[in-house]
Amino acid sequence: MWQWCWDWYGTPYAGGIDPRGSPSGGYRVLRGGAWDVYANGSQCAYRVSGSPNVAYSVIGFRCVRGD
Repeated sequence: MWQWCWDWYGTPYAGGIDPRGSPSGGYRVLRGGAWDVYANGSQCAYRVSGSPNVAYSVIGFRCVRGD
């Protein structure tokens, strides 16, 4: 299942251990892939953009807690 990320989608992409996305934008980052993509798109490093005001059946989110 794709997972929403807090970062706005933008290029160029910094990469690295804890990359930051664009400071603003119209699309959020989605990571992880889903059943409807090829194998190379089903990895945590794969990223695409998605409109945050649209519901998709293959997108979810992961709750995390900071220390």
